Amino acid sequence: MPSRRPTGSGKLSELARHVILPSGIVSTGWPAVCDRARSCGIVFDEWQDGLGRAMLAKRESGLYAAGIAGILISIARQVGKTFTVGVMIVMLCIIFPGMKVLWTAHRSRTSDETFKTLQGIVARKKIAPHIEAVRQANGQQEIAFANGSRILFGARESGFGRGFDDVDVLVFDEAQILTEKALDDMVPSTNVAANPLIIMMGTPPKPTDPSEVFTTRRAEALAGDTDDLLYVEFSADRGANPDDRAQWRKGNPSYPHRTPESSILRMKRQLGDESFLREGLGIWDEDTVGGIFPASVWARARAEEKDVRITQPTVALDVRTGLEQSYAIAAAGATEYGYDIVAIAKHENGTGQQWSRDYIVAETLAVLKSRDLDTVVMDEYGENAHLRPLFEDEGIDVILLKLADMRGGSVGISNGIINRDVRHLGQKPLDDAVKGAGKRTSTGGFVFSQDHSTVDITTLRAATAAWWVHRSQPNREVDVMETFA
Repeated sequence: MPSRRPTGSGKLSELARHVILPSGIVSTGWPAVCDRARSCGIVFDEWQDGLGRAMLAKRESGLYAAGIAGILISIARQVGKTFTVGVMIVMLCIIFPGMKVLWTAHRSRTSDETFKTLQGIVARKKIAPHIEAVRQANGQQEIAFANGSRILFGARESGFGRGFDDVDVLVFDEAQILTEKALDDMVPSTNVAANPLIIMMGTPPKPTDPSEVFTTRRAEALAGDTDDLLYVEFSADRGANPDDRAQWRKGNPSYPHRTPESSILRMKRQLGDESFLREGLGIWDEDTVGGIFPASVWARARAEEKDVRITQPTVALDVRTGLEQSYAIAAAGATEYGYDIVAIAKHENGTGQQWSRDYIVAETLAVLKSRDLDTVVMDEYGENAHLRPLFEDEGIDVILLKLADMRGGSVGISNGIINRDVRHLGQKPLDDAVKGAGKRTSTGGFVFSQDHSTVDITTLRAATAAWWVHRSQPNREVDVMETFA
C-alpha cells in the first residue's frame, strides 16, 4: 500500500482560522481517497489532507458526520479549493461505481472554469482509463466514468440543478451567492441517496451578495448552534495591510509554495484593496447583524427619501410574554419609489398596565382606526391566539399566520433587504431587534426566532408578518396613504 504521508505546508488546525467539526466522528473515508489519488500521481499538502479527513468524517453509523447540515468552507481565491475538492470527488467517483455529482456555481463563467479544471484532472495518464467520455453539448457539461459515475456541471443563474434525483454529492461553488430558494430547488435531489454530502464553498460575501445561506450557516457554526456542520475558514486578520506578505500566508495556505507572489499581486491589482481583503485574503466584513445581514447591508436598506409614504398598508402585531414582555405593531406596504417599506407604529416593553390583553388590543385598534384599516395580522401561536376573539369582538378581521408563512416572510424579507427591494426607516426599536436577532432553521428556510435572539425581536417579527401578507395579498382593497415615523 502506498504511503499516505502528505507534503509539508502546515496542518489544517494550524493554518485555518476556524475548524469547527461535527460531533460523533469515529472514522473517515479520506484514506481510501488519498491512496487512490497517490496511485494516480497526486499528493496533497498537509492542510488539504486535514481538510479531506474532516470532509469525509463519519459517525459510527458509517454516514458522513456532516451529512445533514453539510460542509461550509470560507476560502479565498487562488488557494486551490477547486483542485482539492475536485480531486476528492474524482477519486470518490472511481471508488464508488454509479456515483452522481452535481457541481454548480452561480455564474456560467465560473462553472466553465471548474469544468476545464476537472477536465485537466481526468486527462492525467493514470486517471484517463477510468473515464468513458467528457461531454459538452448544448451547455450540458459532464464527465462520465466507465463505472457509471457522473459529474455534471452547470450555473444556477441558468437554472441548472432542478429536476435531478438520487444525487450523492452536491457542490455549491460561489456559495456566497446562494439563496435559500436555490438551496430549496436542489437539496431535495439528494433525498434518496444513501449517504449524501452537500459542500458549500466560497469567499466572504460582498455587502450586495444574496448570501443568507452562507452567512447564516457560518453564524450558526461560530455560535455552536449545530453539531452536524463542518465549518472551515481561512482568513487573514481583520484590519490587515493588503501588502503584508505575512497576512497573505494567513489568508492563503498555498502561498508561496503553490500560489506565487505574482498571482496574488495580479489579483490584488484587478480587485482593488477592499475586494482583495475579502476575496483574496478571506476577511469577512464587520460582524454580521444578528447573523442575518452584514451591518452595511442593513444600513444601505434605510430609505433615503425624507417623506416615505406607505400605500395600502398591512398592519401586524407581535406579542412577547414571559419575564421580558413586549409588543410591537408594524406596518408594511408599497411606496411611490418602487420599493416596499416596513415601519414600526408602536412598541412598548415593561410590566403592569401594558400587559393586559385589553390594553394591547386598544393600542392596536388606535393604530388601525387612525389609518382606516379593519384587519390585523398575527402569528397564530402563543399569546396572539388569545387576542383573536378580542379583535373580532371589535369588528376587526384577524389573519393568523402559520409557521410556513413566517418562514416565507423571514426568508423573503431577508432577500428583500439584501436587494434593497424592502427598506426601513432607521427606527431604533427595529434597528435594535435586527442587531441581536437570531434564526431557527426550519424545513425549507428559517424563521426569526425569539429563543435564538439576544434581544427583543417583536418589532422584527411584526414587520416580517406585515410584509409577508402585503406581498402575498397585494390586492386587498385598502386605499390609504399614511406616513409612519
